[in-house]
Amino acid sequence: MQNAILNNQITSVKSLKNLLSGIKAIMPIDKKDQLDAETIIDRLNLALSFDKTVKLQINAELNSDRVVNYTGKMLQTSNGNLLIQSSHKDLSRIIPSEIRFLELI
Repeated sequence: MQNAILNNQITSVKSLKNLLSGIKAIMPIDKKDQLDAETIIDRLNLALSFDKTVKLQINAELNSDRVVNYTGKMLQTSNGNLLIQSSHKDLSRIIPSEIRFLELI
């Protein structure tokens, strides 16, 4: 009986999470001003050197107004790839040329 209740609660939470993700995908995101390359490089170096949490905004598509926000810790792999790790330990690959805005928090 308790397992059935727990399973129903887990299913409800997953459904709510999917619903919220869908809403987030269609809601407009506050677009930050494009930073110059030197500022982005300086802030990336600080974030990687001091293990700081960052707010990051990237251009989602070439020649599009669509942007995506990330918050987390910046990581760099041994082959130079940039990753951002969320507080939930999810990893996303970041292409440096797509970075629009970077802020250390």
